[in-house]
Amino acid sequence: MMKKTKIIIVGMGGQGVQTIAKILALTAAQKGLEVSYIPQFGVEQRGTPSVAFITLDSKKVNYPLFDIADWAVVLHPRAIAEAVKYVDKKTKTIFDSSLMGVEKINKKPVDIFGLPAVKLATENFSSRLANLIVLGQVSRILELPFELAWKNTAETLEKKLKNETARKASRDALLLGYENLLEKKSFSKPDYRPKAGTIIFDGDGKQGFLISEHCKSCGICVAKCPIGAIKMGHNTGVFASPLPEIDIAKCSVCGTCSLFCPDGAIKTERKK
Repeated sequence: MMKKTKIIIVGMGGQGVQTIAKILALTAAQKGLEVSYIPQFGVEQRGTPSVAFITLDSKKVNYPLFDIADWAVVLHPRAIAEAVKYVDKKTKTIFDSSLMGVEKINKKPVDIFGLPAVKLATENFSSRLANLIVLGQVSRILELPFELAWKNTAETLEKKLKNETARKASRDALLLGYENLLEKKSFSKPDYRPKAGTIIFDGDGKQGFLISEHCKSCGICVAKCPIGAIKMGHNTGVFASPLPEIDIAKCSVCGTCSLFCPDGAIKTERKK
Protein backbone atom coordinates (compact mmCIF):
# COMPACT_ATOMS: atom_id res chain seq x y z
CA MET A 1 0.00 0.00 0.00
CA MET A 2 1.47 3.31 -1.09
CA LYS A 3 1.49 6.15 1.38
CA LYS A 4 0.65 9.63 0.17
CA THR A 5 3.48 10.95 -1.99
CA LYS A 6 3.74 14.56 -3.16
CA ILE A 7 5.95 15.35 -6.14
CA ILE A 8 6.89 18.59 -7.83
CA ILE A 9 8.61 18.72 -11.21
CA VAL A 10 10.10 22.08 -12.13
CA GLY A 11 11.84 23.12 -15.32
CA MET A 12 11.53 25.50 -18.22
CA GLY A 13 8.90 25.56 -20.91
CA GLY A 14 10.33 23.48 -23.74
CA GLN A 15 11.71 20.73 -21.48
CA GLY A 16 8.54 18.66 -21.49
CA VAL A 17 7.75 19.13 -17.79
CA GLN A 18 3.99 18.79 -18.29
CA THR A 19 4.46 15.84 -20.64
CA ILE A 20 6.43 14.00 -17.96
CA ALA A 21 3.78 14.81 -15.36
CA LYS A 22 0.86 13.71 -17.52
CA ILE A 23 2.47 10.36 -18.31
CA LEU A 24 3.36 9.76 -14.65
CA ALA A 25 -0.17 10.59 -13.54
CA LEU A 26 -1.73 8.37 -16.19
CA THR A 27 0.58 5.46 -15.41
CA ALA A 28 -0.03 5.72 -11.67
CA ALA A 29 -3.80 5.82 -12.21
CA GLN A 30 -3.66 2.73 -14.42
CA LYS A 31 -1.67 0.98 -11.70
CA GLY A 32 -4.63 1.58 -9.41
CA LEU A 33 -3.46 4.58 -7.40
CA GLU A 34 -5.45 7.70 -6.63
CA VAL A 35 -3.86 10.60 -8.51
CA SER A 36 -3.95 14.37 -8.60
CA TYR A 37 -2.03 16.29 -11.26
CA ILE A 38 -2.05 20.09 -11.30
CA PRO A 39 -0.04 22.06 -13.86
CA GLN A 40 0.94 25.59 -12.94
CA PHE A 41 -1.00 27.71 -15.34
CA GLY A 42 0.40 30.95 -16.65
CA VAL A 43 2.92 31.81 -19.31
CA GLU A 44 3.82 28.19 -20.09
CA GLN A 45 6.16 29.03 -22.94
CA ARG A 46 9.73 28.22 -23.79
CA GLY A 47 12.09 30.06 -21.50
CA THR A 48 9.62 30.51 -18.62
CA PRO A 49 9.27 28.27 -15.54
CA SER A 50 6.95 25.28 -15.89
CA VAL A 51 5.73 23.53 -12.76
CA ALA A 52 3.77 20.31 -12.23
CA PHE A 53 2.28 19.14 -8.92
CA ILE A 54 1.49 15.44 -8.54
CA THR A 55 -0.03 13.65 -5.56
CA LEU A 56 -0.26 9.85 -5.41
CA ASP A 57 -1.99 7.81 -2.71
CA SER A 58 -3.60 4.45 -2.12
CA LYS A 59 -6.56 6.33 -0.64
CA LYS A 60 -8.65 9.11 -2.13
CA VAL A 61 -6.75 12.39 -2.52
CA ASN A 62 -9.08 14.75 -0.70
CA TYR A 63 -6.95 17.87 -1.04
CA PRO A 64 -4.57 18.00 -4.01
CA LEU A 65 -2.68 21.20 -3.14
CA PHE A 66 0.41 21.02 -0.95
CA ASP A 67 3.07 23.33 0.46
CA ILE A 68 6.02 20.93 0.78
CA ALA A 69 6.92 18.12 -1.61
CA ASP A 70 8.22 14.69 -0.69
CA TRP A 71 10.13 14.64 -4.00
CA ALA A 72 11.34 17.63 -6.01
CA VAL A 73 12.72 17.20 -9.53
CA VAL A 74 14.64 20.24 -10.80
CA LEU A 75 15.41 20.21 -14.52
CA HIS A 76 16.90 23.66 -15.16
CA PRO A 77 18.97 26.14 -13.12
CA ARG A 78 16.60 29.00 -13.93
CA ALA A 79 13.78 27.03 -12.29
CA ILE A 80 15.51 26.56 -8.93
CA ALA A 81 13.90 29.65 -7.39
CA GLU A 82 10.48 28.22 -8.17
CA ALA A 83 11.34 24.78 -6.80
CA VAL A 84 12.67 25.91 -3.39
CA LYS A 85 9.25 27.28 -2.46
CA TYR A 86 8.13 23.67 -2.00
CA VAL A 87 11.28 22.16 -0.48
CA ASP A 88 12.34 21.64 3.11
CA LYS A 89 15.01 19.49 4.79
CA LYS A 90 12.94 16.34 4.40
CA THR A 91 12.34 16.74 0.66
CA LYS A 92 14.24 14.31 -1.53
CA THR A 93 15.56 16.37 -4.43
CA ILE A 94 16.78 15.25 -7.85
CA PHE A 95 18.58 17.78 -10.03
CA ASP A 96 20.09 17.58 -13.51
CA SER A 97 23.76 17.51 -12.57
CA SER A 98 24.86 18.05 -16.16
CA LEU A 99 23.10 21.45 -16.23
CA MET A 100 23.86 22.84 -12.77
CA GLY A 101 26.19 22.34 -9.81
CA VAL A 102 24.89 21.08 -6.50
CA GLU A 103 25.82 24.42 -4.93
CA LYS A 104 23.01 26.01 -6.93
CA ILE A 105 20.36 24.07 -5.02
CA ASN A 106 19.19 26.44 -2.30
CA LYS A 107 17.71 25.23 1.02
CA LYS A 108 19.67 22.02 0.57
CA PRO A 109 17.62 19.02 1.72
CA VAL A 110 19.18 16.06 3.49
CA ASP A 111 18.70 13.78 0.50
CA ILE A 112 19.88 15.27 -2.78
CA PHE A 113 20.58 13.24 -5.89
CA GLY A 114 22.08 13.99 -9.28
CA LEU A 115 20.72 12.76 -12.60
CA PRO A 116 22.78 14.03 -15.58
CA ALA A 117 19.82 13.72 -17.93
CA VAL A 118 20.98 16.11 -20.65
CA LYS A 119 24.45 14.55 -20.68
CA LEU A 120 23.06 11.01 -20.92
CA ALA A 121 20.62 12.01 -23.65
CA THR A 122 23.21 13.92 -25.67
CA GLU A 123 25.85 11.20 -25.49
CA ASN A 124 23.47 8.34 -26.27
CA PHE A 125 20.60 9.79 -28.32
CA SER A 126 19.73 13.48 -28.59
CA SER A 127 19.45 16.15 -25.91
CA ARG A 128 15.75 16.39 -26.75
CA LEU A 129 15.22 13.01 -25.07
CA ALA A 130 16.49 14.18 -21.67
CA ASN A 131 12.91 14.46 -20.40
CA LEU A 132 12.32 10.75 -21.10
CA ILE A 133 15.40 9.86 -19.04
CA VAL A 134 13.90 11.86 -16.18
CA LEU A 135 10.52 10.19 -16.71
CA GLY A 136 12.14 6.76 -16.55
CA GLN A 137 13.96 7.54 -13.31
CA VAL A 138 10.89 8.98 -11.56
CA SER A 139 8.78 6.04 -12.77
CA ARG A 140 11.21 3.65 -11.10
CA ILE A 141 11.28 5.65 -7.87
CA LEU A 142 7.48 5.53 -7.74
CA GLU A 143 7.57 1.79 -8.50
CA LEU A 144 5.58 2.20 -11.71
CA PRO A 145 6.00 -0.69 -14.19
CA PHE A 146 8.36 0.17 -17.02
CA GLU A 147 6.24 -1.36 -19.78
CA LEU A 148 3.17 0.56 -18.61
CA ALA A 149 5.16 3.80 -18.52
CA TRP A 150 6.45 3.09 -22.04
CA LYS A 151 2.95 2.29 -23.35
CA ASN A 152 1.66 5.64 -22.10
CA THR A 153 4.75 7.45 -23.40
CA ALA A 154 4.36 5.93 -26.87
CA GLU A 155 0.67 6.84 -26.97
CA THR A 156 1.22 10.37 -25.67
CA LEU A 157 4.05 11.06 -28.13
CA GLU A 158 2.50 9.12 -31.00
CA LYS A 159 2.77 12.00 -33.50
CA LYS A 160 6.49 12.42 -32.76
CA LEU A 161 7.27 8.72 -32.96
CA LYS A 162 6.30 8.16 -36.57
CA ASN A 163 9.27 6.00 -37.50
CA GLU A 164 10.92 3.02 -35.86
CA THR A 165 14.20 4.86 -35.28
CA ALA A 166 12.54 7.61 -33.21
CA ARG A 167 10.42 5.04 -31.39
CA LYS A 168 13.41 2.89 -30.46
CA ALA A 169 15.49 5.88 -29.30
CA SER A 170 12.64 7.08 -27.09
CA ARG A 171 12.12 3.66 -25.54
CA ASP A 172 15.86 3.27 -24.97
CA ALA A 173 16.02 6.73 -23.33
CA LEU A 174 13.15 5.86 -21.01
CA LEU A 175 14.83 2.55 -20.11
CA LEU A 176 18.19 4.25 -19.54
CA GLY A 177 16.55 6.59 -17.05
CA TYR A 178 14.68 3.72 -15.42
CA GLU A 179 17.86 1.70 -14.89
CA ASN A 180 20.31 4.54 -14.18
CA LEU A 181 21.63 4.90 -10.64
CA LEU A 182 21.24 8.33 -9.11
CA GLU A 183 24.38 10.21 -8.10
CA LYS A 184 24.90 10.75 -4.39
CA LYS A 185 27.62 13.02 -2.94
CA SER A 186 29.78 12.71 -6.08
CA PHE A 187 28.10 14.50 -8.99
CA SER A 188 28.75 14.98 -12.69
CA LYS A 189 30.37 18.20 -13.85
CA PRO A 190 27.78 20.66 -15.21
CA ASP A 191 29.45 20.68 -18.64
CA TYR A 192 26.09 21.08 -20.37
CA ARG A 193 24.97 24.11 -18.39
CA PRO A 194 22.95 26.58 -20.50
CA LYS A 195 25.04 28.99 -22.53
CA ALA A 196 24.49 32.70 -21.96
CA GLY A 197 25.48 35.74 -23.94
CA THR A 198 26.72 35.84 -27.53
CA ILE A 199 28.50 32.80 -28.92
CA ILE A 200 31.10 33.66 -31.58
CA PHE A 201 32.22 31.36 -34.40
CA ASP A 202 35.48 32.69 -35.82
CA GLY A 203 37.73 31.64 -38.70
CA ASP A 204 38.75 32.05 -42.35
CA GLY A 205 38.19 35.79 -42.23
CA LYS A 206 34.56 35.31 -41.20
CA GLN A 207 32.54 35.48 -38.01
CA GLY A 208 29.22 34.05 -36.95
CA PHE A 209 27.22 35.28 -33.96
CA LEU A 210 24.49 33.53 -31.98
CA ILE A 211 22.67 35.34 -29.16
CA SER A 212 21.73 32.41 -26.93
CA GLU A 213 19.06 34.31 -24.97
CA HIS A 214 17.18 35.04 -28.21
CA CYS A 215 17.42 31.59 -29.79
CA LYS A 216 14.37 29.30 -29.35
CA SER A 217 16.02 26.37 -31.15
CA CYS A 218 13.34 26.41 -33.83
CA GLY A 219 15.78 25.05 -36.42
CA ILE A 220 14.76 27.43 -39.21
CA CYS A 221 18.37 28.51 -39.74
CA VAL A 222 19.41 24.86 -40.11
CA ALA A 223 16.67 24.19 -42.63
CA LYS A 224 17.24 27.36 -44.67
CA CYS A 225 21.05 27.33 -44.91
CA PRO A 226 21.64 26.58 -48.62
CA ILE A 227 24.97 24.78 -48.06
CA GLY A 228 24.33 22.96 -44.80
CA ALA A 229 26.77 25.02 -42.74
CA ILE A 230 24.50 25.10 -39.67
CA LYS A 231 23.46 22.20 -37.46
CA MET A 232 21.99 21.79 -34.00
CA GLY A 233 24.86 21.32 -31.54
CA HIS A 234 25.37 19.98 -28.03
CA ASN A 235 25.13 23.32 -26.22
CA THR A 236 21.86 24.03 -24.46
CA GLY A 237 20.35 27.50 -24.45
CA VAL A 238 18.29 29.37 -21.91
CA PHE A 239 15.16 27.95 -23.54
CA ALA A 240 16.28 24.45 -22.52
CA SER A 241 16.83 23.30 -26.10
CA PRO A 242 19.92 22.63 -28.27
CA LEU A 243 21.56 25.66 -29.87
CA PRO A 244 22.63 25.78 -33.53
CA GLU A 245 26.32 25.76 -34.44
CA ILE A 246 27.87 27.40 -37.51
CA ASP A 247 30.61 25.65 -39.46
CA ILE A 248 32.31 28.97 -40.17
CA ALA A 249 34.82 27.43 -42.59
CA LYS A 250 31.95 26.14 -44.72
CA CYS A 251 29.76 29.26 -44.35
CA SER A 252 29.46 31.46 -47.46
CA VAL A 253 28.20 34.48 -45.45
CA CYS A 254 25.09 34.67 -47.62
CA GLY A 255 22.95 36.03 -44.77
CA THR A 256 20.12 33.55 -45.27
CA CYS A 257 20.16 32.47 -41.61
CA SER A 258 19.82 36.04 -40.41
CA LEU A 259 17.09 36.75 -42.96
CA PHE A 260 14.87 33.90 -41.83
CA CYS A 261 15.58 33.89 -38.08
CA PRO A 262 12.33 35.07 -36.44
CA ASP A 263 14.14 36.35 -33.35
CA GLY A 264 17.26 38.02 -34.73
CA ALA A 265 19.42 35.50 -32.89
CA ILE A 266 21.94 34.62 -35.59
CA LYS A 267 24.06 36.39 -38.19
CA THR A 268 27.32 36.05 -40.11
CA GLU A 269 29.71 38.60 -41.57
CA ARG A 270 33.13 38.94 -43.14
CA LYS A 271 35.86 40.53 -41.07
CA LYS A 272 36.97 43.94 -42.19
